[in-house]
Amino acid sequence: MKNNYALVFYNVENLFDTIDDPITNDNEFLPNAKKHWSTRKYKRKLKNIASVIHRIHSDTNHIPFIVGLAEVENRSVLQDLINQDELRDYNFDYVHFDSRDARGIDVSLLFNKSLFEIVLSKTFPIDIQQNDLSEPTRDILCVKGLFHNNPIHVLVNHWPSRREGVKETAFQRLHLSQKLNSIVKTIYEEDSKANIIVMGDFNDNPRNDSLQNLVLNNNLFNPFTKLWSWNSGTLIHKRKWYLFDQILLSKNFKTSHFFKFSSAAIFNPSFIQVQKGKFKGTPKRSYAGDKHLAGYSDHFPVYVSMKG
Repeated sequence: MKNNYALVFYNVENLFDTIDDPITNDNEFLPNAKKHWSTRKYKRKLKNIASVIHRIHSDTNHIPFIVGLAEVENRSVLQDLINQDELRDYNFDYVHFDSRDARGIDVSLLFNKSLFEIVLSKTFPIDIQQNDLSEPTRDILCVKGLFHNNPIHVLVNHWPSRREGVKETAFQRLHLSQKLNSIVKTIYEEDSKANIIVMGDFNDNPRNDSLQNLVLNNNLFNPFTKLWSWNSGTLIHKRKWYLFDQILLSKNFKTSHFFKFSSAAIFNPSFIQVQKGKFKGTPKRSYAGDKHLAGYSDHFPVYVSMKG
């Protein structure tokens, strides 16, 4: 009898510890900063994130297979996360590399050691060229592992934001799309039937060129294209929904004998939503400005259901 597994991606909104890192600009999340980040708030944040991952299992009866994360500071916070009581039964380990992001926020991958045997992990540093200047952004994380002796490639992303304007920053995300495109093509050159999972916070919607090009050029499919609508997404900005958090898969997962695609979903139960007021139904975030809301994240997580 086949089991139901979940491929999960979650932008956890600034999972920082309370210790100053002299190499990065983490000053916003220190005890003496305006946010008054503290050990108590940090522990609450860890418990909140762990409870969401656990509830994906308990609410949907899907075993967490892998969990891609964005906005984690370092290996220490990942270790603290997988040590939470809610996650102890999942036999999680993690893959993480420090990126050159100015704030020191990285992508990472949690994986169930009982299910997924890591063969290779590496990171692809990314630089954005603008006005004769080169600025680093978050790396693309590449992990290859085995499930029932079948290789699976996982690529975890967190593309540049739209903070300076959608049109003004579109070239940055197109640059990441092109870089990711070259990585996927290299994987296919080594194995034309490779099993590939691409996940991340792309800061673009499924129908933007950056994602469309990636799908069309690489024999991928994006099950989240049909989930985005005017009243549904993973985050909200100026009362408009966006679906930046997505999981794309190689088309062979549709017919796979060992790990078959079933469905995709946004995980947005009421306990991670704002319960009242003008923001009712939106993600219950950790902070609004410098005000601590003791929430979860400003993004809802997403998951893909697989049978294997």
